[in-house]
Amino acid sequence: MLLGYMANNQQIDLHSGTSFDHLFVLRKYKSGTPLRNRIMIYHLEGLLNLIKLIEDKRIPESVSIIGTSYFFNDRTLNNLGFQIEKASLYYRINLFINFIDLFWMYSLSRGTISIPNLWDAKKATILGANLMEQKSKLEVLYQKLKAKQTVV
Repeated sequence: MLLGYMANNQQIDLHSGTSFDHLFVLRKYKSGTPLRNRIMIYHLEGLLNLIKLIEDKRIPESVSIIGTSYFFNDRTLNNLGFQIEKASLYYRINLFINFIDLFWMYSLSRGTISIPNLWDAKKATILGANLMEQKSKLEVLYQKLKAKQTVV
């Protein structure tokens, strides 16, 4: 559910799963909080896998890891060491072009019909070395969400 797009040794541009993924991978989860938590678990697994690749020297520590989205929580990202800035016009236009897909996926994750605030999309960036420093925080968050998943 976390895809690296046009990845190279300088930059990895992260993207969330596609509508195909939502239809075939996530359909077994109830909409709302259980679905949101599962998506977050997948994203955390992806970040932890990136850390493992950096630790194994398969990706350089200097790689810039970038994600752009409309659903970022600034406080959480800052706590995890990400730098946040407004998304480029190109990314915001791309989000609008994909509005219908984003609308239904966002509504499922919220558990009700919801319109995503695409114009306020943000770009989050972190260097591989800085992401590695956040490994323990990411693991704790991952374990908390996994525990919730088994209870719900």
